[in-house]
Amino acid sequence: PTAPPRPRGSEERRYQPRFARRRSTRQRTEAAAMESLVNAITSLPPDAVDRERLLECLGNAERNRRGGRMREAAKWVMQVGAMLHKKGGPAMPLAERVFQHAVHLAKQLDGEGPSSDLRDDLRDALMVEQEGNNPELADAYTWLGATEAALGKTTEAETHYKAAARAIEERGVVDLGDKLLHQCIFFRNRDNREKYEATIRRWETAIRDAHKDGTDGDVALLTSTIGCLLEKAIGIAKDPNDGLRRSARLRGGPIARCAMRLEAHPLRPKNSSPSVGDVYELTAQTYDKIGDRKLCIAYLGRCAGATACSLGFAGLTPLGEKLRDERGDEAVAFTPDLLDFGKKKKDPPSSGVNDAGKGGGKKKGDKKTA
Repeated sequence: PTAPPRPRGSEERRYQPRFARRRSTRQRTEAAAMESLVNAITSLPPDAVDRERLLECLGNAERNRRGGRMREAAKWVMQVGAMLHKKGGPAMPLAERVFQHAVHLAKQLDGEGPSSDLRDDLRDALMVEQEGNNPELADAYTWLGATEAALGKTTEAETHYKAAARAIEERGVVDLGDKLLHQCIFFRNRDNREKYEATIRRWETAIRDAHKDGTDGDVALLTSTIGCLLEKAIGIAKDPNDGLRRSARLRGGPIARCAMRLEAHPLRPKNSSPSVGDVYELTAQTYDKIGDRKLCIAYLGRCAGATACSLGFAGLTPLGEKLRDERGDEAVAFTPDLLDFGKKKKDPPSSGVNDAGKGGGKKKGDKKTA
């Protein structure tokens, strides 16, 4: 017997599962959005941007999207947006559209390609699982916020900077701190002191909570603390009421101690945080701006001593390792008091190691204190 004729049009839709029809609509929308971006890029003047490279990135994004690799597709789309953002000027509105599409892709689940048969209820459950742990979405929101800020859309930029932090808040204090730093810079550049200080407090609270819960180790806690305190020092320096001097004390005190403790950990990320010598040099520069010649020279001496120790010059031991050898591992661990600057009492300008300014440091194999 001959097979019955295949239903067409609306009858065909009746035979499709509801979630399949919704998926087809979403995929058609995504394909149309990608095609729209391709048309917008091809309409740009050939000497304005590298159209060939931009189209190549979009092609890679589309191939990953069709293969269900949504986060990888979002990364390629963000590369396009980053090149347009760097170009600036008339390319910025198009960059905004590109990052909006990157946000859309990053919100999807990997595996949601054209051949996916993921049900809506299961998809919603998986979406909940990835909330707060989506670095691609956080990066896309950050780029979108930066682009909107450049376009003068401050309300939208603030919303998306906050969304970036929410997208990464379960991933750890280092990643969360990176997104909160963008918020701090955004509010600081607009002299919004209230929201700036609120963001700093949230950052400090996240570090304290991570230490209390034991979700992050000393290296991550110290790395995030340095980033938070360095930004806090920049914000304090803008205060006309002796802000520069308090900023210098913060740099020469808690930040230097934090860098010194981090120096003692062999698993610390390389070149991601300033060295002890860098912190002392920054402190000296701040005192120089104040006109305090005595403290400027003192911290330049500490900078020279700490740098010599870090490089192992003449057999010297880095100050962080020296501190651990003398006082044990607890002396170089994270402690919440590093975040207490300006809350209870003023910190002294010293970093806690008096021989740093003398170019001191213990020679390897020497058990005596320098």
